[in-house]
Amino acid sequence: MECSGKTSVSTPSKPSKKALKALLVNRSIPFRFSHDIAALLTDLQQAAIEIPAEVLSSATLTDYAVSARYPGTAEPVAEMEYLEAVALATTTVAWVEQRMIESEGNGSQKEAD
Repeated sequence: MECSGKTSVSTPSKPSKKALKALLVNRSIPFRFSHDIAALLTDLQQAAIEIPAEVLSSATLTDYAVSARYPGTAEPVAEMEYLEAVALATTTVAWVEQRMIESEGNGSQKEAD
């Protein structure tokens, strides 16, 4: 099975991008208005946030989103490749969620002091 539609191919990049932007906002880190996941990851790294390798790998998801915007330029994506992209997105969103939970916990602790 191959996935070739714009929606199916670009979908995994959207949650990753939105989650990373949410973390940047949560930490009051200025960021570029960009669809480039690598740029968002760089903004986090420049703010001294350690990012695990599996989350850094999500930068490859930008390629799917960009190529899917221009009909006829994207090659069909094999099902396994698509599933790997979904797994990357899931890992990235879970990592961001954990950072947000930790941030809330730290905020609560500061208020208690």
